[in-house]
Amino acid sequence: MAHQLPQRRPSGNGQMFDSLRYSDNGTASAPSRAPTSTPAPAMVPDDMTGLVVELPESFERPSNPVVPPDSMVPSLEPVQQVVQVKRGFSGFGVFCMAIFAQILLIGGLGVAAYFYPKEASAILDKAAQYLDAEGEEATPQVVHWTPPEPESTLGARIQILELEDRAIVRGDRTAFSELQRQAKLLESDSANPIYDAVHASLVRVRQLYHVSAQNTPPRLDAQAIFPGAEAEPDLPTASVIQVLRDRRHAAESRERAAYLLAEVNTPPAQKALFNTIQDDPNLQVVVQAFSSFCKSTGYPGHDCFDSEAVESWWYQNAPKILGQN
Repeated sequence: MAHQLPQRRPSGNGQMFDSLRYSDNGTASAPSRAPTSTPAPAMVPDDMTGLVVELPESFERPSNPVVPPDSMVPSLEPVQQVVQVKRGFSGFGVFCMAIFAQILLIGGLGVAAYFYPKEASAILDKAAQYLDAEGEEATPQVVHWTPPEPESTLGARIQILELEDRAIVRGDRTAFSELQRQAKLLESDSANPIYDAVHASLVRVRQLYHVSAQNTPPRLDAQAIFPGAEAEPDLPTASVIQVLRDRRHAAESRERAAYLLAEVNTPPAQKALFNTIQDDPNLQVVVQAFSSFCKSTGYPGHDCFDSEAVESWWYQNAPKILGQN
């Protein structure tokens, strides 16, 4: 015997839910439609709250509901296999990463030991000491210190620095000559701790004056030197030479006089420049006189402090140079 549910109200889209028929064995089947035309759907209220579907008292639930066969139930076995595979791959990846990290560490230590053997040896010694002392009470580390230099060496270094300061700040040629003398005495004793100090001071002094030679010295007060002169071009050559050789004038004035004689190719001017290179007490004046001497005579040397080389060349070439003027 078939039971039929009453027809439900239409849904919001105007469609009708078909009623179902349940047979005595519990299976559901769609009812056959009457050939009559479907009546117009009733309007569905906007508010569906409180809607109750009433079933007739004669409605009975099926005694044996339909149970799907075992073949339709999905098995969890493939999922478990995938999880096991993923877990195994993750562990293998971690193992490979650990091996790669060890290889990278050992390779880095090898490269560091190749380029820095002393530092690597020190690190290995410390590691060996740590492993030997493992489990024992740690002993305090002893800091090794270098004893101070003897008073004689320290005093010599201070003297060298004082000579360098005087040569740079005051242009003291005597101080620079003393540094040159000490450097010659230490030529065959490079192991002496003073050897490097003397040569370093000489290098610093030379570099300073080679750079300062590119600067133009300040102008002279022409009226103070020669009453009838209004500017430097009006000064006679003899007056400029007199300023250069007279040490009562300031070092800046003598330097400017040497600068002006660079374009004067006369024997008195060339002799005055040569003599200034040999005996002027100020290094800045010597450097400028050397530069003008090279332009005036064609001297090929480059060391403005090698007065002996300038003297040797001058005595060999002076007769020819002076005879052409």
